[in-house]
Amino acid sequence: MFIKKIAPVLTAAVMVCSMIPAYTVTAVDAADVIEYTAAENDTFKYNIYSDHIELNGIKKGDDPVVIPSEIDGLPVTDWNYKTALSSVKSRGLSIDKSNTSFTIEDDSLICKTSMTLIGYIGDYRKDNSTYTIPDGIKIVANGAFHNDLWLEHINIPDSVEVISNSAFSITMIDEFHISKNVRELSETAFTTFNLSNIDIDPENPYFDTVNGAIMNEAHSELILIPSYVKVDEFVIPEGTVSIRSNAFLNARNIRDLVIPSTYVGDYHLIQDMDGLENVYVSEKNPDYSDIDGVLFSKDKKTLLKYPDHKNFKGTYVVPDGTVKIGPLAFYYSDLRDLTFPASVSEMELYSIYTTYHYQGVMTFLNPKVNLSRCLTYFTQSYNHDTGETTHLVTVRGYKNSTAESFARDNQANFEVIDGEPPKVTTTTSAATTTTSSTTSKTTTTTSATTSKTTSSTTSKTTSSTTSKTTSSTTSKTSSSTTSNITSSTASKTTTVSTTTTAPAIAGDLNNDKSVNVADLVILSNYLHGKKVNITNADLNNDGIIDSLDMCRLRKLVLSYNK
Repeated sequence: MFIKKIAPVLTAAVMVCSMIPAYTVTAVDAADVIEYTAAENDTFKYNIYSDHIELNGIKKGDDPVVIPSEIDGLPVTDWNYKTALSSVKSRGLSIDKSNTSFTIEDDSLICKTSMTLIGYIGDYRKDNSTYTIPDGIKIVANGAFHNDLWLEHINIPDSVEVISNSAFSITMIDEFHISKNVRELSETAFTTFNLSNIDIDPENPYFDTVNGAIMNEAHSELILIPSYVKVDEFVIPEGTVSIRSNAFLNARNIRDLVIPSTYVGDYHLIQDMDGLENVYVSEKNPDYSDIDGVLFSKDKKTLLKYPDHKNFKGTYVVPDGTVKIGPLAFYYSDLRDLTFPASVSEMELYSIYTTYHYQGVMTFLNPKVNLSRCLTYFTQSYNHDTGETTHLVTVRGYKNSTAESFARDNQANFEVIDGEPPKVTTTTSAATTTTSSTTSKTTTTTSATTSKTTSSTTSKTTSSTTSKTTSSTTSKTSSSTTSNITSSTASKTTTVSTTTTAPAIAGDLNNDKSVNVADLVILSNYLHGKKVNITNADLNNDGIIDSLDMCRLRKLVLSYNK
């Protein structure tokens, strides 16, 4: 849980454990010290400061919600804008008459202390699809208009300085005007269906538009490529050193992507680009290269990412000399014939895990290639009338090879390659293999029979690292933070339990004490409307389980299984 307190001279940010219901946090700055306790009662999560309460979210329930004038004897005066209001429309929300720090204006809950528009709480509007944010509002909080499908037009006043995560996501807004004072901007704020334009005020000193993409003013950070950007080739500007984790989330209309020499960050970001056919890399890039539009490591020994839409339903032969296939390298690709040369000795985590019902052929010419981390679950076709299972995938390899075991374990047909396998010599350097031959192959077919049917369909996976934003703000996050965890005994505060029960693991949806592909399957089913038991899925703590949580879960799966 990321806790931020905005003060006139200090923004204190402390990373704390969300599993502890009450604790004291000390934030240290060169000039000031602010100490507060995170706690919760039956209705709210909140932060206790020396002279006030900051609300930090509304807990799930059925009863109407009333924002009180005080908690634990302290006035309730603020709201953490990084926390979504979540759904309270069906429950009803009101404000205690004694609380003058909050108000409801034009069906929106507003905190007057920080001038934060917390969220829209009104009904679906049939006759008025335009909303004008009141003048004077400085912050549009996390999820403020999330899933308000009636909203087609938004007027943002010059007073707005912060537009937070998912502020306007899943709406029908087609155009946004980023006013001159916006200094903090989330790349997930504009995940909408009809987006056609984002206009940035020319007087805004923090952000700029480059080839349709939103970047910081210095052009060193790529923030967002909107969905309306449709080009055959998008060139990331030279000088870009960081890319926001969800920058490509809606970039579905770009065929080719060019990576500059200056970007050496996480390459998994491009997995969000469904229509990508080629990725090219500047020859001066120190970490990455490409071979015919496929992303490789600089030394061309590791295939990092095969673009999702390249050779759609076609054939690809991994270049001879490739030693390793990187994590998620072929994830979400839809090939029908894929060949790995004898030089390939290692397949990394989820390297050939496929989302769609793969129906092609995979050939492995190295009889000892390490396939233990592929974690591929091939699907089958089952005839309910005859009870017969048809295997949709054929794995080709030498007899008694790892490929044969791989086919058996993942319930695929196995096709034997006749003859002796090529001689493979492993050198003393780690994960480096050479081969003497990858030539002629004739085949005979044997059948693999099984009665077990496995079906696995997941959402597209993305792994990314968090980019650092350098935009100037009136309140900066302090460079030094410390935390001191203690128990709170306030009358309405839930105090720390001393039991030895292991805390829940964020992302462990099935409570099996690990975060893995099974959790991705559960969340995918949930997001597609299936009734499944789901816990620990709100990974960005915004009170909403949606595609943004899926993005974070993808990253967790990779990090837990490296």
